[in-house]
Amino acid sequence: MAAFKIRVPASTSNLGPGFDALGLALSLHNELLVEPANKLSIEVLGEGKGVFPEDESNLVLVAARRACDAAGYALPSVRVRCTNAIPGDRGLGSSSAAIVSGLLLGDHVSGGTLGREKLLSLATEMEGHPDNVAPALYGGLQVAVKDGDKVHRVEVSAMSLPQIVVFIPPFKMPTKEARAALPPVVELEKAVFNVGRVALLVAALGAGRLEALDEATKDALHQPPRTKIFPAMPALIDAARNAGAVGAWLSGAGSTIAAFARTVEQAHKVAHALIAEAEKQSLGGVAKILATDSLGATIERL
Repeated sequence: MAAFKIRVPASTSNLGPGFDALGLALSLHNELLVEPANKLSIEVLGEGKGVFPEDESNLVLVAARRACDAAGYALPSVRVRCTNAIPGDRGLGSSSAAIVSGLLLGDHVSGGTLGREKLLSLATEMEGHPDNVAPALYGGLQVAVKDGDKVHRVEVSAMSLPQIVVFIPPFKMPTKEARAALPPVVELEKAVFNVGRVALLVAALGAGRLEALDEATKDALHQPPRTKIFPAMPALIDAARNAGAVGAWLSGAGSTIAAFARTVEQAHKVAHALIAEAEKQSLGGVAKILATDSLGATIERL
């Protein structure tokens, strides 16, 4: 077996109203270097170093075994070096990236027989929902919903995707905790609000109608209850919009705040506004200006 490299993008999901169904791949990546070895091992560099396990409980290796099992193949002895740029528990799809990279690893070493549709199904089964795994695997802007064991996925061919600004606070918001903050029952008025906004969001991105994104990225379903664990969230979203962002939202389960900007110049203004507001809130954090990743997960033979 020759060495190979896997590259998987981060993703921002929901984009406001598209709860558990909408995700966008971002130009921030985790990379795996996989080499033949005498025994199975994994090393973590970058984000998660000293935190993510370096044994067979690592999510990358768990996913690799899942793919090998699906292919009827035993995971061979390989040395895996993970170089992570995606921070964990910040709403940027770190677990989805780990799952997708591991599944690709397992599929590749077992002959590449599974295909991406099967990999998407396995990834969704492991993650629980497809909103991050779909863009991590396919790239671009993805609408993906789970129907029992089946995943329905459609890529949105957006005419003009703007710059994406992400503000990453220093604190984590684990998905389990963020989901626990949500009410078990949704009021009809809030459900109708979100259905309308997510329809407007997909239509606006598909048509290049950026002026509609400010309204289209508003949410009444999951962001308001999550202010209980992230009180500064509304102020940060308002700061981004006041600085010229054409839409802003809580990325995934948080804690990252994401925003659309028309130009790189505008993106810098939004980034500065988010940092300034975070300082007012005594938060700290970093801002990054990203683009859409249109490729999704890739494998390169070395």
